[in-house]
Amino acid sequence: MFMEYDFKEVLRIQNISKSNAVEIVGTISHYNGLLFNSITSLQADCEGALAVGGNAQFGFGLHGYDIGAAGMSGWESVIIGNHGNPEGYPSLLLGGIIDNNSTATRVYAGKVVMKLSNQQHYEENLFRFDCADGVSFVPDKICEDFFEYAKKQVIHTSDVLAQGSSEKITISDLQNLEQLELSDYENKNIKTDAKILCFNLDCDPGDSVKIGEIHLTEAMLEYDTIVINVPAEKITFADGATLYDGLPIQILPSIYPESQLMQDFASKLIFNFPNANEINMLNYAIIGSILAPNASVTGAGGSINGMLIADSLFQDAGMELHAFVISLEEELWGLTVDPQTANVEIVKRDSLSYEALPNAIFSLYLYNEETEEYDLKEAGLATSESGVLVIEELPIGGYKLVETQAPKGYALSETAEIPFEIKTNNEGEIIQVNTIYISNAKLRGHVTFLKRDSEKQEIKLEGAIFSLFMYNTEEDEYELISSGLTTSEEGTLLIENLLPGEYKLVETKAPEGYYLSETAETQFTISLDQDGKIVELETIDIANTKLGSVQIIKTDFEDAQITLAGALFTLKKFNEESDEYEELRTGLVTDEDGSLVIENLEPGKYMVVETKSPYGYKLPENPETLFTIEL
Repeated sequence: MFMEYDFKEVLRIQNISKSNAVEIVGTISHYNGLLFNSITSLQADCEGALAVGGNAQFGFGLHGYDIGAAGMSGWESVIIGNHGNPEGYPSLLLGGIIDNNSTATRVYAGKVVMKLSNQQHYEENLFRFDCADGVSFVPDKICEDFFEYAKKQVIHTSDVLAQGSSEKITISDLQNLEQLELSDYENKNIKTDAKILCFNLDCDPGDSVKIGEIHLTEAMLEYDTIVINVPAEKITFADGATLYDGLPIQILPSIYPESQLMQDFASKLIFNFPNANEINMLNYAIIGSILAPNASVTGAGGSINGMLIADSLFQDAGMELHAFVISLEEELWGLTVDPQTANVEIVKRDSLSYEALPNAIFSLYLYNEETEEYDLKEAGLATSESGVLVIEELPIGGYKLVETQAPKGYALSETAEIPFEIKTNNEGEIIQVNTIYISNAKLRGHVTFLKRDSEKQEIKLEGAIFSLFMYNTEEDEYELISSGLTTSEEGTLLIENLLPGEYKLVETKAPEGYYLSETAETQFTISLDQDGKIVELETIDIANTKLGSVQIIKTDFEDAQITLAGALFTLKKFNEESDEYEELRTGLVTDEDGSLVIENLEPGKYMVVETKSPYGYKLPENPETLFTIEL
């Protein structure tokens, strides 16, 4: 009974190194036919080496299937192709079993390598080979890993080749390649020293495309590889051939000198079909290789003179695979793209003055399409002394820039995250991102004032009015920046959004019933600490003293115990400029207790004048009474 092992354990048990495993199953470039799924061949053959990941049907009735003849000497006069067969490499690598093979499947040179799990089927003669060098069986994991690795590499290479150039051609251009300026189609993005032409057929992934005549030119022979990228899903080769100097290129065995042109182009041409799921060949001789890792290929007559890499293959009517190794050989599967990149410039500036701001710190994040989240790409990116940050060579993708530390003395940008995208236009050219301007406002402080009664501090004073001034260093004077600032019911005044600097608060109107503060001007400073943060200020108390008052008691002249209501008075205050008493209040009347209290009197000299006596009384001989209010 066959047991599956871990791949590393298989290698250890079988005493097989990784390099020896490659020798057992071969390399991608070794096979001119590489199918990840199945093959059905009714009347055809493969004159090179064939790798099939799934099951196979070789031949039909009396029609057999020949494999590997290109590796044998003495067959040069009839075999088309130049495939060698290194020692130890198989001519047939089979991941499945053979269904309905004809009288025999002939493997002329090189061995057959199969999965160990299929050994019993073979030994029970459920299928058989006419095989010169015998059949060997390898642990399933070795075979499976080869096909898995090969498919990943082929898909990778197919994607890379599709990005070689953004220039596009039409189907009709394939018939007039000599009229194209080849330098326009040279590789611009693939990292290689090889000279590569990249023709991109102008079609959409969902299209069906028919390829007929292809006219090659002498100038193309100077290139190592010629790639024809076709993004369509369905491709048909029919009603045409590959021409040179107006004549079809002859498909001949390698011993004939006339075959040289075919050999040259067969190793150079690559038809890259990254999106194809169906390829049909109708009696068409393809010169070059086909990379279509997800496509089902059907061939009726004709041949493929190069490599065929596909998902599956149906061969009939004498359709043949002729072995020509791509000129780049193993280098082809390791090609990479020079990623298209763009530089992004960030300019940091003051939100009001546009002054450049150095030492703003950012983190850069890249959008991850798989997780649909942003991953940190780089941190600690700082603007220069000129306020500029240039992030270079950013590949295509979505990004966001996050300010993590503002310039000294400034608040973080109001736009905490700035998204941007590196992308290409319709021609595949990178679109440069416009300069990103990010403004910061200077840090601003605040200060709270508390208005109290000078004697009873628990009494908070509403309605004190102030003006705020800021010191202008250039003018060397204080300038008014706000007025009408009024204390609340709780006696507080909060002033916010203050830039660093020196200030003074001037009380312009005292609370009702109070003198202006003895300290008419209160100075304070909004400053930064050594880390560039605003220094928090404690609440500043401003006390006011109540205004003066006077009480007048009106009594009977003879009996002071008798108080008199209804006496009417006028209050006057002395004006030092006019040297006269001027009327201040009128209609002041004693109450039922004979009392008159006059409040809210500022310091100064006063006079009360009785203008009407109580009922039943006459005015006194001297109706004027002087008094003084002092602080």
